[in-house]
Order: sequence, then structure tokens, then C-alpha cells
Amino acid sequence: MIKAASPEEGEEPIAARRSLLGKSAAMWAGHGDHEVAPGWWKALSGAPSVDFNTLVCHGRDLGLVTKSLDIVTGTKAPAVITLAGPGLAGAQVLNDGGWVCIGASQFMVLEHLGSTPLDSDPQVTEAGPDDLRAVWDLVSEAYGVGPTLARVAIPEDVFETPGQSVWLLSVDGVVRSCVATVIIEQSMMVWSMATPPAWQNHGYGRRLLTTALGRSAALGVTESILQSSSAGERLYRNLGYEVAEYWQSWSRPRWVFGRS
Repeated sequence: MIKAASPEEGEEPIAARRSLLGKSAAMWAGHGDHEVAPGWWKALSGAPSVDFNTLVCHGRDLGLVTKSLDIVTGTKAPAVITLAGPGLAGAQVLNDGGWVCIGASQFMVLEHLGSTPLDSDPQVTEAGPDDLRAVWDLVSEAYGVGPTLARVAIPEDVFETPGQSVWLLSVDGVVRSCVATVIIEQSMMVWSMATPPAWQNHGYGRRLLTTALGRSAALGVTESILQSSSAGERLYRNLGYEVAEYWQSWSRPRWVFGRS
């Protein structure tokens, strides 16, 4: 498992979990600009897409929102500033700066992992370096992005950091679904859950994640944390995840209008 610093003293459980998700974002932003601080984190890969340049403001200090705006101005990369918890009070700061709210996401938590046995699907395996090309193709197809962004979502050196894994579900030798996970302390974070449209509604995602959760629980993981779109919420709820809170995503109109 990845050994990370314990949450800041006095930090509430929900704030600590927000920070854990931020720490896990190093998987895809580690070669760019990645930092986690009390009430705030940034994961800026430098890729030309708002999906891979994120700053999350979840503390009470509105100066964190202003700081995020200054960082984005300095990097000039398309980005999203996300407001969560007390940070939602910074919406007016973003509005005054010409930013627009582009939607909401669900911050979800699955607690007490390991208290109930989870089935291990024999068609689910942990990927290795030789599987990455198939993983990138799957991510490209599932999210409608090019190969460059797929390699940002799941980087080539993903297996070099302890605690980072990529899971595959294959049927008849063809990869149908994949997901990346990051274990920090006793928490497992979920990123880039991908099942192409042609293979959705076949239960592949459920089988994949159930197996990843079960095998991680065997390593001592006690909870799982993720940020879900509305489209993915049903899957995660069916697996026992609960919405802890809703996050707001803000960006500049020119970066998001016309996106597929």
C-alpha cells in the first residue's frame, strides 16, 4: 500500500476523504503539477483538456478560490475549479471572474469494506505493462477521447507506484471493461472506470469493481472513495456506495462550450 501522511490533525472525516482523493490524483497528474493542502488540492496534468486539470476548493478560506484562479491564469491550461463542502461559498468569486458552473458530480463513499464477502470474478485480472495498449484503446472508446488523453488518464508508468492498479474484465479474450484504483492507507480510490457504449448494461462494470473491491479488502482496505458523474451514480449505488456530498464544477465558457 502507499504510505501517505495522515490527514491533518483536527480535519473532519469528510475533509480527510476529500484530501485522500486529491492525493490519489497523482496517478494521472504526477508528471504535471500536483499538490494537496488543507482545504484544497490541485491536479494539473498540463494536457489540453479540462478533464485532466482540476483544482478542488473545499475549505472555508475563500482565498483558496482566488489562489486557484491565479494558478489557472499562470498555467493557461484549460481547467476546472471544483467547489466542495465549505468551498461552495466561493461560487460568487468564480462568477465574478467570468467562470460558469458546468455541472455537478457526486462524491461517494463505500464504508465498512470487508464486512461482507465479495465475489471474485475469474474473468477479472490485474493488468500489467503488456496490457496497457488495450487499456488505452478501451478508455479512448469509452470516453470519446484520443490516445494522448487516454495515456494521461492511465499513464505508462502507472505500475511503478505501489498501491496503483489497473483491473481488466475480459470476455473471449477481449477486454470489455477496465478501472484504475489507488490505495492510500486503508482507502481505495477509483479512477477512469471505462466500459464502451457497446458493452454497457451487461453487468461488466459491476463484476469488475466488485472483484477489485474484494481483493483490495483482503489487503486491509476498509473503504472506497470516488467522484462520480450522474451517469455512473447508479452503478456505484448498486454496489453500496453512498453520496456524501455534491461538488460543483466551474470553468471558462470557451473551454467547455462545444465539447462532446
